[in-house]
Amino acid sequence: MRDAHGEILALGAAVLAVSAEPLAVARAEVAAARLPFAVLSDPDLTVIDRYGLRHEDKAEGKTIARPTTLVLDRGGVVRYAHIGQHPRDRPTLSALLLGLESLA
Repeated sequence: MRDAHGEILALGAAVLAVSAEPLAVARAEVAAARLPFAVLSDPDLTVIDRYGLRHEDKAEGKTIARPTTLVLDRGGVVRYAHIGQHPRDRPTLSALLLGLESLA
């Protein structure tokens, strides 16, 4: 998302990430990764649960969100979804851009 941010903005879209980490940790991760978009801290898993993305990470011993990419239209309706099965399971850039272009 960071590397494609300009292309995403050019399509009239915005990026918002959601993290299960507390605010201080989420801020540190944003700074370290130099993310050009906002990250919502959701340690109570309110947003994560709303979309059914809670994942119990037994190896880490904590609750996290599945890696997920959603494209919502202006009315908040999900028009594209990729829900990963492991932390590195992400959609390809071309799939994401295609999902965004379908809304244009």
